Amino acid sequence: MASKLIAETPFLKELFSEIKEENYGYCILRDYQHLPLHTDGHDIDILVAPGLELVVLNFISNIASRHNGVLISLYENETIIARFCGKDKTWWGVAIDLIPRLYYRTMVYYNEQHILKNISKHCGIHVASQQDGSMVSFLKECLSNGRDRKNYATTAKNNYLQTPKYYKHLFTNTFGKAGSNYLDAFFSSNIDDNLVGELCKRLRKCLFFTNCKRNGTLSTIFTRLTNYANCLPRVISPPGFVVCVLGTDGSGKSSIINLIQPVLEKALHSKIEYRHMRPNLLPSIAKLLRNSDTTNSKIVINPHNSNPSGPIGSILRLTYYSIDYVFGYWLKVYPSLIKRPCLWIFDRYYYDYLIDPYRGRISLPRWVIKTFGLLIPKPDLTLCLGADPAVIHKRKPELPLPEVKRQVQELKRFCQQTPKAIWIDTGCPIEKSVDQALEAITSAMAARYREK
Repeated sequence: MASKLIAETPFLKELFSEIKEENYGYCILRDYQHLPLHTDGHDIDILVAPGLELVVLNFISNIASRHNGVLISLYENETIIARFCGKDKTWWGVAIDLIPRLYYRTMVYYNEQHILKNISKHCGIHVASQQDGSMVSFLKECLSNGRDRKNYATTAKNNYLQTPKYYKHLFTNTFGKAGSNYLDAFFSSNIDDNLVGELCKRLRKCLFFTNCKRNGTLSTIFTRLTNYANCLPRVISPPGFVVCVLGTDGSGKSSIINLIQPVLEKALHSKIEYRHMRPNLLPSIAKLLRNSDTTNSKIVINPHNSNPSGPIGSILRLTYYSIDYVFGYWLKVYPSLIKRPCLWIFDRYYYDYLIDPYRGRISLPRWVIKTFGLLIPKPDLTLCLGADPAVIHKRKPELPLPEVKRQVQELKRFCQQTPKAIWIDTGCPIEKSVDQALEAITSAMAARYREK
C-alpha cells in the first residue's frame, strides 16, 4: 500500500517545508494525520488568511512545477478548488482546496480568524485544533448536505459538551441566538440522521436571517446573487474534462484506461466517469427490442457478427444514438463538468461510426454519418490508440487482418485531420503507452489555464 501512496511525497515535503519559510497565515483543517508523507486519499483543505488565496495558489503551482506537476483543474468561488498532477519518477496527484473564509453561500458559519489564532502543529505543519477541525467538518457537512455521512457529529458533540459556554458565544455570532440554541439542543440529545436534516434546515434559516440583520436584507440578497453570477465562468469554461479513447480491438484501450484511472482519480479527488461508446441516457436498441437487460457491453466477442441494417434501419439507428449523444451530453455530462473537477472517459465514441460503421450495424454513405456528427458534442481530447496491425491482430484475432489494417489506417487519417486528437503508440511497452496517455491528458487539461 505504501508504494501507491509514496508518489506525492517529494512534492508534499517540499510544499510544507517552504510554506513554513514564507510565513503565510494558514492551517490544514482536517485529514492531516499522514502529511507530509502522503494524503491517504484525501484532498487537502488549507485555510488561508483572506486575500492570500491567489498568492498561495501561485506558490503551490511553482512547487508543483519543480516536480513536473501541472495544474489540471481549477475553479474559484468561495473556495479555490485546485487539482495537480505530474510525474516525479512516478505519477502523482494531489487535490488542494484553498479556503479564505468558511462560507455557506456567501455567509460565514465559523470564524476563520479564531481558527488561525488557535492552530496546533503536526510534523511542523500548521493544523487546526482538534476542536475547531471537528466542529468545522460537522457544520460544513450539515449545511452543505443535510446529513452526517462521515460521523463528524459524534466528535463535534464531545467537544461541544466540554466547553458549551464557549461554543454558545461562538455560534451566537454566526447563527444568532436561535441558531445557537438549536445547536445546543442538538448536541445535548441522541444524534441521528433525522435530527441532522432538521438541524440543517434551521441553521440555514438562522444564518440567512442573522446576515440580513447584520448587513441588511437587500445587501445579503445582492451578495448571494453576485455569488451565483460568479459561477457563470464555470458554465463557459467548466473545470471538468472529457476524453474519448479510440482504437480497434486489441489496440489496448481497456488496459490503458484501467492504468491511467487511479492516477487521475487521485489527482481530481473524484471517481472517473467511465462510459462505453456513448452517454447512455437512452437504453441500447438491443435492450429495447429484446425487452431484456442487454446493454452495450464493454466486451464484444465478434463485432461484425451481425449484418448491418438497411438504409432506413441505419438512419433510425444513427438518429436514435445521435439523440443519446446530444441530450446525454447536455443533460448528464455537462452539468457534472460544471459542478466539480471531474473526468469523463469514453471507451469509443461517435467517431467509431466513421471508422468502423459495421460494429454499430450502420450502412450509410460516409457523408451522412459526418453530417449527423456535426450535432455531436466534441470531447476535449481524443486519444487514438494504435500499433502495427499484425501485433494488434495477434492480440485479438477477432477481425481479419486486412480489416484491422484498414481500421488502423482510417484511425491514423482521422487523428491527423482532427483537432485535439493525439496518437498513442501501443506497440511499445505498456508503461510507455500509459505515460504518453497521461502526458497527453494532463497537458491538455493544464493548457486551459496556461492560456489565461
